[in-house]
Amino acid sequence: MTHAPNFSEARILIGHQSTITSKLYDSILRGFGIRHIELVGDVKAARQALAGGWIDLAILDNSLGADDTRRIVAEIRRSETATAREIPILLTYGHSRYRDVLASRDSGANMVMTTPLTATAIYDRLAWLALKPRPFVESEPYCGPCRRINVDRMGAAKARRATDVRNADPADRTAADSELAIVG
Repeated sequence: MTHAPNFSEARILIGHQSTITSKLYDSILRGFGIRHIELVGDVKAARQALAGGWIDLAILDNSLGADDTRRIVAEIRRSETATAREIPILLTYGHSRYRDVLASRDSGANMVMTTPLTATAIYDRLAWLALKPRPFVESEPYCGPCRRINVDRMGAAKARRATDVRNADPADRTAADSELAIVG
């Protein structure tokens, strides 16, 4: 039996352009007992907070700029001096296409979630990150958490590469239509 993780000492960075949404995420995280939360509203502030080295987990939204957000993740992952290099990074999207999910995964994000986010969905992802950490991989051209992920460990349906649905053009599929809505 798996025990519930204690998040009370976790230090979380929330990067979102909307103050209202940031405060909503803040309320949800405080409901899990998290006391140390920093809210930032732009790419520059997110970079500074991540460089500060006090963060245990970052939740960054594409409202900061999808390319910029992915660039921040890749920079942090590749930096030899960043203390936040191996922290879990969860990227959120209001609407994401399959190619956005792949680009986020390839930048080094641990997971991608589409909004609206529920408290249950956020808790599930935080628990997954806490209880099932993945090894950090450094190679050319990828640097970040191991991308191999066993979705079944968290109770979801099994999927195999050989049997995944490939009927639609991948560029037109949304993350919600894909098993890759949760990315490793």
